Amino acid sequence: MEMGVIHHPGSSGVIPILNGNSVILIHQYRPAIKNSIWEIPSGTMLPGEDPLECAKRELQEECGFLGKNF
Repeated sequence: MEMGVIHHPGSSGVIPILNGNSVILIHQYRPAIKNSIWEIPSGTMLPGEDPLECAKRELQEECGFLGKNF
């Protein structure tokens, strides 16, 4: 039996709320399940990146939004 180790740098996500009652979700295709799912904007942190900065970056990259309150 072979085993390996994967070192993941971590990830961060954000739940963006608009006008106090709407949530932004991303419709993303996931090959592992061969289907699309709805999920929050999220992504892998860059080396040494702060989780909050990662969440802000992913929100802008994936949705084009800048958050006001974090």
